[in-house]
Amino acid sequence: MDPFDCEVLGTVVPRQPVNAVSSLAFIGAAWLLWRRGHRIPAIAMGSAGIGSMLFHGAPAAASSWIHDIGLYVALVVAAVQVWRRIVDGRPPWAAGAVFVAGGVVWALSRTGGPLCAPESILQGHALWHVLAAVSFVMLFDGSGGHRRGAVAMSGEVL
Repeated sequence: MDPFDCEVLGTVVPRQPVNAVSSLAFIGAAWLLWRRGHRIPAIAMGSAGIGSMLFHGAPAAASSWIHDIGLYVALVVAAVQVWRRIVDGRPPWAAGAVFVAGGVVWALSRTGGPLCAPESILQGHALWHVLAAVSFVMLFDGSGGHRRGAVAMSGEVL
């Protein structure tokens, strides 16, 4: 069993099937953001999704490293966008609420947590993946306080 994600490690790939499949939420978020012209956030979310799928599918040192890099890239891109929204006078409250709700589910469903059910198809970590992806899309695309057409210093629409 993974020490943080509760789901039992199986003997075949994907070793954590529910958490691996739920990582597709990040890929879906990346696709939506890409189609809507948010290129940098889409790449960040896609890298988080690929890393998460690799890590939960075949946990190893290399997949852990890829997972962590994707996660950190997405967090930095999100933090910059949150800061921009706050400076713009439009804090992304809805996106933040969804992200916090996901974080609470993640914390309560970690291995040993009150919501951890290692054998269940209902995994809190999987719900965390979905809520994190939804909050990321909200942050960049409307309901998270995004002003359509905001232009980065590079001239790219974020």
